[in-house]
Amino acid sequence: MTSDADAERVLAERARLLALPLAEPGGPAGADVVVLEAGGERYAVDVVWVERVHPVEAVTPLPGLRPPWRGLVSLRGELLPALDLPSYFGWTPEAGPGRVSGCAVVVHGGLRVALLSETPPALATRAAGELMTVLDVPTILADPALVVDD
Repeated sequence: MTSDADAERVLAERARLLALPLAEPGGPAGADVVVLEAGGERYAVDVVWVERVHPVEAVTPLPGLRPPWRGLVSLRGELLPALDLPSYFGWTPEAGPGRVSGCAVVVHGGLRVALLSETPPALATRAAGELMTVLDVPTILADPALVVDD
């Protein structure tokens, strides 16, 4: 059986830990990210999820494929599914999907997906206060809404 002094010590330690400042979601400011631009928005992907960045010549649409998938991209002879980020988030630009110039190939849980970008993806250091959407790649790739089983 624990004494009141032991219980007080444990509670004081818990209170001290809970009072510490929280880490910034998505990692600390200054973390290396790959920056993508699509639909007028900027997205940051932590480099731990990025296998490579690559220019994209064209996206090959597949008949009957629905958003957020745009089709397939061929990267060095390999076909990868191409994800349109604005469509994934439910944002529909008035002019339709923009021209694709590059992609970041992200990998998690055995899945490899090309995240499309209207500008060449670039390595950057995320600065505090810089406005961009930080993508949680494991959550996105695990999203059941991305499953195509028609």
